[in-house]
Amino acid sequence: MSIRSMARSRGTGKVVTVAVAVASVVGMMATLSPASAADEPKAGIEKPTASEYVAWLGQQDDADADRTAEQFEALSSDEQAKFLNYIADPELVTALAGEKGDPGADPDTEARRTATGERVTTKLAGGDVVITSEGGVTAPATRGTAGDWSCYNWVNYKVFGIEIAKHTLKQWYRSTTTKVDKVYSASATHKNLNPGVQVSNQPEDQWISAAGNALAYAVWNIDFVYSGSAIHSDKRQHIRCDETGYRFGYFKNA
Repeated sequence: MSIRSMARSRGTGKVVTVAVAVASVVGMMATLSPASAADEPKAGIEKPTASEYVAWLGQQDDADADRTAEQFEALSSDEQAKFLNYIADPELVTALAGEKGDPGADPDTEARRTATGERVTTKLAGGDVVITSEGGVTAPATRGTAGDWSCYNWVNYKVFGIEIAKHTLKQWYRSTTTKVDKVYSASATHKNLNPGVQVSNQPEDQWISAAGNALAYAVWNIDFVYSGSAIHSDKRQHIRCDETGYRFGYFKNA
């Protein structure tokens, strides 16, 4: 997801405008389309009731799922009903894809710098749904310093403040004072706490560009499998880093 370049300290590098960042954020699940016969999900999932969703979370045997169950149960009954409608609504998925406007209100987008990068947040459905992306380098150091570094890009979305999905791509590399001379590894991880969404990814790839940048990407395969809807998306998550730190990243149509 494109955001402004993040240098390791005071350097700014090339700047990617917030406007471009916003377009990528709103396209988090972008260009989702009806699944073809080859991509057709094997089974449709009915929208869960509140008790069914909590039970499903309990079956995940996962600390994040347990925390999500606690947060969900703390919502009012009206909020729980809206929450379940949001995660199972293909119209909202289409809105997140940027194919239609926000069903609740115009997107409200904010960009701010964090300790290690820059974060872009977009609010949808009157603020009930929030999409956030961040890219940066850890740990920040003096620009152009030789050594081993890591950079990252992640995108997530929350409903009523509860994180439902997160896709993270990280890369570890070494640079001289002027260019990247070695890439070590890349890692793609995800969190998915929506029972009607199936996520997998293809192996990560990484290389050093002719310009001496460290590049990495992963392709995510995402299926929205709620009953009555069959939506498939292949997304590419990409990061570019160099001796100055994080240059840019994105999460968009593969």
